[in-house]
Amino acid sequence: MRTFAMIAALAACGTITPPNGSGDDVGSGSGSDIEEPHPPDTLYGHVHDERGDTIDFSTNEPVHTHAGPSIDLSAGCPAVYKYAYLMDDQSPVFGRQTTTNPLAWHVTTDVASLDASATAYRVRADNGAVLLDWTPTAPDSTGIYTVELHRNGAHGIAALGTQRGKMYVDVRFRDTSGSETVDSACWEHHPLAVPLQIEQLETSDLFQMSLPADSSISSLMSSSVTVYSTQVIQHAGEAVTISFDGAMPTGHYDTKYVDDYVLDSTFSNGTATTNNCGDSPCPSVAPINPPAILSDGALAGVWTTMVVDDASGSPVSLGTSWTIPARAANEAPHAYHVLIRFSDLDQLQAPASMATGLAYGEFPVASLVYTGLPSSETALQCTGQGHHVVNHNGIDLAVFWCITGQHFTRVVALDHVGLQFEPFALTVTTAGEPAPYLPNSSVAIGARSWDAGDDGI
Repeated sequence: MRTFAMIAALAACGTITPPNGSGDDVGSGSGSDIEEPHPPDTLYGHVHDERGDTIDFSTNEPVHTHAGPSIDLSAGCPAVYKYAYLMDDQSPVFGRQTTTNPLAWHVTTDVASLDASATAYRVRADNGAVLLDWTPTAPDSTGIYTVELHRNGAHGIAALGTQRGKMYVDVRFRDTSGSETVDSACWEHHPLAVPLQIEQLETSDLFQMSLPADSSISSLMSSSVTVYSTQVIQHAGEAVTISFDGAMPTGHYDTKYVDDYVLDSTFSNGTATTNNCGDSPCPSVAPINPPAILSDGALAGVWTTMVVDDASGSPVSLGTSWTIPARAANEAPHAYHVLIRFSDLDQLQAPASMATGLAYGEFPVASLVYTGLPSSETALQCTGQGHHVVNHNGIDLAVFWCITGQHFTRVVALDHVGLQFEPFALTVTTAGEPAPYLPNSSVAIGARSWDAGDDGI
């Protein structure tokens, strides 16, 4: 028995040519590469690193162009990254290759008096487990034996779709006297999950909100608001588990709070019944508003994530890891959104000197809707008043009322807010491998600032 020939290393080599010479193959191909001559009993071949694939989704299915480096399978034990769904012995329901890229070895033999019926190959794992037992093989018209591996089919190896680590392919030759020669090769297998179309992060709902537009900015203090989002589209007919991992954004805030009396109405026909000031003259001076209070500092809210099914609008995960079902044969590509949300930002609340223990929200006063605390406190400025005298238990008392004047309502309001976020990135993984179809296997967005404007209180 020959010593196992360990196979190695990344080495740039020629492009694999599909057997039929076409540029649009639907399976893994036959692996009939054009190679320089190799010594007998040496397994050889090349395969492209599919992490370097360019993938076009414009036809609503993934179309692979194998643009990664060519890996020499004839020396050492090289790492081989292959899309598992392209390793089937038939084309996937959705997905094509512009050229084939089979995981295949070739070998010739100089064994004399060969017993052709005994020629076979097998595949085994690094722990010795046999993944495919001895399987007959025959040469082509030039005497070259080709061993091409598939995930399914008559000689399928299911582990090619799920198992990572070193694997070995052995080819057995036996002469008519019963003596055997076994030629072996090794590779480190890395199956890739089906490709998903994933967009870069973009700003979301928060950046559409403003104080002048009466947006529900109080939700930042109580519930949550989506700050960033990214879309994920399932084009393939195979389920995939995907995760987005990384530290949440950091940043700063700045606020301006006012504690003002806002004019909400005027009147010119007040009576002792409607604007009674009692036994003291009505106030003739408008209430005094204290200076606004400014605050700023580092953000310390709570970040949460959610995945939403675009078709139904329903959440499918409250984290950033979930299993995306296979696309059905009669189904359009299925889209999802990953939402990065911010909530419980206590720093946006009013300073302690203004706080009343009430819940924050959006509240109307006169023609204004403000973000802040509810208030039932009012004030009166009387510009014209009357009075009369009444006798109460033998005592003459003056009763005052306001005939003309203005009503004010106290408003504790967020009059300005701004948030500044540092650059933010998430690492994307699918089935445990970094997603190879994204630059740097991540989605990212640069520094962003949100200014809610001024409410003009």
